[in-house]
Amino acid sequence: MPAEKAGMELCRCEGAKLSYGVHELVPSFTLHLHTGHRYALLGRNGVGKTTLFNAIADGTLPGFPPFLKLSYLKQEQSLQFKEKTVLDYCVACVMEARQEELRAEQEHLEARLEALEDCDGEGLEEL
Repeated sequence: MPAEKAGMELCRCEGAKLSYGVHELVPSFTLHLHTGHRYALLGRNGVGKTTLFNAIADGTLPGFPPFLKLSYLKQEQSLQFKEKTVLDYCVACVMEARQEELRAEQEHLEARLEALEDCDGEGLEEL
């Protein structure tokens, strides 16, 4: 695809490897992701699709930027909402993850505010 149509590059993982235990699934691969595109991952069973998603989700894929978020429904997921659709379940999971991020950000800001209230004007640049 020509660079002008590719969109901004979000990810460039080059020379990455995928293993499952002692089994090397993919000895070397390159992953490039750009804005404005949707991607699909297709392959036979056992070639490393789930292993790749787990590595991205766990933050263990070298070169994959931490600001990119991955949400996916694992194969072995036990659904808590038997009467809801898979889409309903996915939306609920994303909402729960976002709530956890917001709680962590709130705790961080509250700690900074407390430190600011405790100081007498010295060290404000550090806050």
